Amino acid sequence: MSQRSFLRHYRNHTGRTPSKVVEALRLEAARHLLLNTDHPMKDIAARCGFGNEATFLRRFAKSFGTSPGQHRAHFGSQMRG
Repeated sequence: MSQRSFLRHYRNHTGRTPSKVVEALRLEAARHLLLNTDHPMKDIAARCGFGNEATFLRRFAKSFGTSPGQHRAHFGSQMRG
């Protein structure tokens, strides 16, 4: 199967492109680290496969409607104790 066919079939079956699925998985992993660790943003960005911290911050804010720091401050304490 060609790459173009694969992308078309994947999107038809899942409703999303493979790159969007990978990004969603990276963001969910980052969210988990934000809520369950004290790792700095730069480390979380690197661990989750974002090219740099700025990219991570933009993508997180676009996806969750808040900054990672605000998300951690609001939800992190509830998850840890």
